[in-house]
Amino acid sequence: MLIESFGEKHDTFSTSPQKGILQKTFLNNIKMPRVLAIGSVIGSIIGLIPGIGGQVAGIVAYDQAKKLSKNPHDYGTGIPQGVAAAESANNAMVGPSLVPLLTLSIPGSPTAAVLLGGLLIHGIFPGPNLFLLHGNIVHTFIGSLLLAQFVMLVFGIFLSRHSNWVMKVPALYMAASIIVLSFFGTFSINNNFNDLIVMFTIGSLMYAGNKVGFAAAPVVMGLILGGIAENSFLKGMLLAKAGDGMFNYFFTGGIKITMILMCLLSLLFGAYNTFKGRKKKTAASKKDIVLAICILFFSFTLIKYGLAAKDPLTSLFPKATLVIMGILAFIMLLQEIIFLAKIKKGSPEGLQLSAKKHKAFPFLRIILSLALTIVYMALLDVLGFYFSTFLFFLTFTLIFCIDKKAFCRRAHVQIAIPSLLVAVLYSLFSLLLKVSLPRGLLF
Repeated sequence: MLIESFGEKHDTFSTSPQKGILQKTFLNNIKMPRVLAIGSVIGSIIGLIPGIGGQVAGIVAYDQAKKLSKNPHDYGTGIPQGVAAAESANNAMVGPSLVPLLTLSIPGSPTAAVLLGGLLIHGIFPGPNLFLLHGNIVHTFIGSLLLAQFVMLVFGIFLSRHSNWVMKVPALYMAASIIVLSFFGTFSINNNFNDLIVMFTIGSLMYAGNKVGFAAAPVVMGLILGGIAENSFLKGMLLAKAGDGMFNYFFTGGIKITMILMCLLSLLFGAYNTFKGRKKKTAASKKDIVLAICILFFSFTLIKYGLAAKDPLTSLFPKATLVIMGILAFIMLLQEIIFLAKIKKGSPEGLQLSAKKHKAFPFLRIILSLALTIVYMALLDVLGFYFSTFLFFLTFTLIFCIDKKAFCRRAHVQIAIPSLLVAVLYSLFSLLLKVSLPRGLLF
């Protein structure tokens, strides 16, 4: 999105100290009890579920706060309620994530996984006996979490005074930095180049999907929870077959029924809000009709041919997902057709056949940036992460800068910027985090 907007005029802003801004911010937060309660409760519940993490907590809390808001269309514009919902959930899940770690030896978040590694290194095995054999360790965790709240407050207030400089970074350097950090962060999770391919593919598809109305949040949720959900579902099926059957295993018990009812209420409430929003529309959308037909065709084709030869057990979860996608697409198609039928014949507002006129799309710039990113990805293993990053950043800023002459006049600065970035990345990933990144043929 930043690459697409290169060369456009952007709003500039200036900041100045304000008296009493800390008190005002604190009071504004107190005036949002419903949003903070939603985020805190959802974050606490998700923190108790092993292996999910703060990303899911933030997204779910933001979505629920948006659904329960009187002005859901304001979300996504930077309103404080959206920030408060996501961040309160993100913070609330930290404490509960230690519950499965300390009681079941199952980390509830990436941070808890790091703590688990630290405990195992010292020969301490989390579990029920941890409270009896190493009670002082448990109290250390609890005390450190309480202390961390005050430390975070001090650092947060200090850093907030200087954080506005991020908004002053030119879009050219910001776009190149985001691409670089995406590659470093993605690779460092599993030290696997296949993760880079998945990241690049999903990122490119979601850029195109955003143009036709797809939101990124559900894709992020699917990517994080997909593997966890499928593995848990298959284990549950095997246990159900060996026990009292599918229905008793999945649909009996207070906790299961409560979770299912919460999911159903959330879906129904979302559908109700969508229905209310459709009343304000003046026309059926051709885009939605075409999209629904494409998803129906895609789902049916994959179920019929793509998964036909697969093992029945391993293909069950993908088939169920595709069936749900097909049902939702059919409902969307039905809604648009019914809405179209209600409008009088001959009305110019019956069907939106043409989109609004927009400025010319920068195809060449987008294709060139994708090509540069692919070359960067291909050179990572050959030249190494750090040298490839230096070359990519320098080439990227040279190609997309508006004033080439000014770029050449300030060549020493343009070389110093990627050099400093590479030095920071090396200090962070190789020296501090001990991530084994390929150094290539030159090192």
